[in-house]
Amino acid sequence: MALARFVGKFSSQTSQLLRCPGFHAHKAASLLTSRNLASQTLETDIADHAAKANYEARCDLAACYRILYNLGFDEGVCNHLSLSCPAKDGSRKVMLMIPYGLLWSEVTASSLAGISLKDPGSPEIYEEGYGQPDISSVSIHTGIHHAKGKDGFSCILHSHVPYATSLTCIEGQKLEMVHQNSARFLGEVCYDNDYDGVATSLEEGARLGKALEGKTVMMMGHHGVLVIGRTPSEAFDQLYYLERAAKVQVLAMSPGRKLAIIPDNILEVNKKFHRETFRHYADAHFVAMKRSIEAEKPHYRS
Repeated sequence: MALARFVGKFSSQTSQLLRCPGFHAHKAASLLTSRNLASQTLETDIADHAAKANYEARCDLAACYRILYNLGFDEGVCNHLSLSCPAKDGSRKVMLMIPYGLLWSEVTASSLAGISLKDPGSPEIYEEGYGQPDISSVSIHTGIHHAKGKDGFSCILHSHVPYATSLTCIEGQKLEMVHQNSARFLGEVCYDNDYDGVATSLEEGARLGKALEGKTVMMMGHHGVLVIGRTPSEAFDQLYYLERAAKVQVLAMSPGRKLAIIPDNILEVNKKFHRETFRHYADAHFVAMKRSIEAEKPHYRS
């Protein structure tokens, strides 16, 4: 868009000058050459910026995979995390995702496949990684990126983390406001109880995207959990503390006694504090966790 405005304005000025008396052909040629050089420079700058943004996104998502693996949030070669970012050439947006068959501990920046988000009805691999994502991951993530991308959400983490997932397998159960870590999720959680097997269609992702309206966490009945964030640090922080909150709840339920719910007025105080500090704390948390893998596995950036 910036390039189009630039060229359009320059073309208009050129036309006016060519109509002026005394304007010589060599001056016109010089002006056109300058315009072409400026356009090429701008195109190069845009491409360089896109390539840099793409690489940084790849490093952040690879870090997510490695960190969550260390935390035991993985499940074989299944479950999937994704991040939307500019394509390397700047021509479109892509959804970075793990190719099926890689362990989360094996993910590197270059191994991630880039799925084109240009046509929501026909996603295709636009940037090669080490293979192809499985159909379930593409089905779930594509529709959610299209639904939530307009609201600024770029990162989706889907996992079968044990404690939070266990809550999705109990009839009528939900994340209760019983702990400080639970309180941060006040009003953030939606519950999807329409499980109908492994996702194999793009319509499923679109349905989940609609269900996430106004929410950042989804408890998926008989399945797992899904969180979204505007950045990888936000999404990571949400998933981390969702599992911690669920763990406390499951342990508190184990004696069979009634849960003690935090009073509404205290929940509101905690929620206000979380809203005001979330991004700062999430960024600090993610940077610290990245330091934990930099020393032992710096090659994730390759």
